[in-house]
Amino acid sequence: MSKNRIHYVTGIIETKRFPKAESLSLGLVYENATGDVELVDIDDCYPDTEFDPVNTSYDENHETEIYNSLKYGGINYEHQPAIAIYDCKLNRWRLITGRTRWKCYKKLGATKYPVRKVKGAEGFTDEQVSIALANEAVDADTVGDPRRKTTWTSIATTNSDIMKRGHAWYPDQPRLDGGEYDYSLDVWYKYYLSKDHWIKTWGDQHTRQNIPLKMWNMINTLFHQDHGKIRKVTKETIEEEFTSFFANRKEDTTYSLVNINDPQANGTYYAKVLMDHYRSDKNLVIDQYTTKSKETDVDKVRKAFVPKIKSTVMDYLDIAYCQDEITRIYSKEYIENDLKPTVFKRIWSKLAVYQHNWYDGEVITKVNTAKYAI
Repeated sequence: MSKNRIHYVTGIIETKRFPKAESLSLGLVYENATGDVELVDIDDCYPDTEFDPVNTSYDENHETEIYNSLKYGGINYEHQPAIAIYDCKLNRWRLITGRTRWKCYKKLGATKYPVRKVKGAEGFTDEQVSIALANEAVDADTVGDPRRKTTWTSIATTNSDIMKRGHAWYPDQPRLDGGEYDYSLDVWYKYYLSKDHWIKTWGDQHTRQNIPLKMWNMINTLFHQDHGKIRKVTKETIEEEFTSFFANRKEDTTYSLVNINDPQANGTYYAKVLMDHYRSDKNLVIDQYTTKSKETDVDKVRKAFVPKIKSTVMDYLDIAYCQDEITRIYSKEYIENDLKPTVFKRIWSKLAVYQHNWYDGEVITKVNTAKYAI
């Protein structure tokens, strides 16, 4: 048999060629005891994203990469197959890992999907098994998938989500007097130090960077935020949504879709664009979007873009109204308290900014630019 032969998902799937089964998180065991890969009907599965350790609920580029890899390169038997647990309520296999791959198998017309079947270990409660599944989802990405190594920030995001739901990070996590789980730093350190692959990758709390502490700080920061996961789509999808949202356009208005990944540079440039529109008596509508993958980065650029437009416009006015021919005619008090604010308001009235949806549940929303007025 040729080593270069392509094994398409619609052909024979050789279950014995997948890597050796990894050890499972505490609270789970393999249904067949050995972890041997089995084929299940493709329609008898569903992707569960509750324990997904990735920040994005949907990553269009990642899905396209997997799809093309399977379509043109076939099955790569070096990759671990999906982990699945049977959902008795839905009578289907719930995919803890391998969710995007399953979608691509289905798109390509596969009728079977390779999985390792797991179940709760004897003596563990339903809650403890749920905790173990969350751990397995994270461990599968950080250990078993050479294509997509999970970052410590993604793991922190997942554990913050677990904390928001009031669930435990690990079985037998201690509780406080009120009955809720203890999420203190000492408890986090205990959990972190139980993960050998985390320590090998990022070190422990005694290393100079102290990644465990950074993770705990991020967990608590995200705990107080209300965002869903990031809906990461392609530029083409964003453009289609932009065109659809602004289908009814006014002739005296320019509509611009703006990537604000660099809010300082983008804000400076669009301040100039706004000034040009003011001189030509036209309006400017901006739909700001970002392709950032971390919540903190998304929020940071969103908060910086419009203020940078304002500060740049103010810089232009400061330069214009400090000229000798202006200061000889008008007093400094009049320039600062009347002339500049009046002109700024006229310029600012030409601008409307919208925020493109990037989190789950968001829609394109108008930004309150009036709060930046002077």
